[in-house]
Amino acid sequence: RMIMSLENNSAVADMFGSQLIVADRTWSLDEILSTIDKVSIEDVLRVTQKYLAHDKLRLALIGPHTKETTDKLEAIISKG
Repeated sequence: RMIMSLENNSAVADMFGSQLIVADRTWSLDEILSTIDKVSIEDVLRVTQKYLAHDKLRLALIGPHTKETTDKLEAIISKG
């Protein structure tokens, strides 16, 4: 998907511009893909345990909803 999104000059310029703004440097597509390939299952588990910890979950509902819907969603979150 990432490679396909870089098929036009505007997308490439946007990617490099964003990199320069955020990190003051740019990475080649090979560098980006290599970095992604280095992510292990353990890395993903460590990050999810840190940021998706049960005590840090929050619920926000936007739009019309019933108390029944709210109660069901709160029950799912509180199962932890």
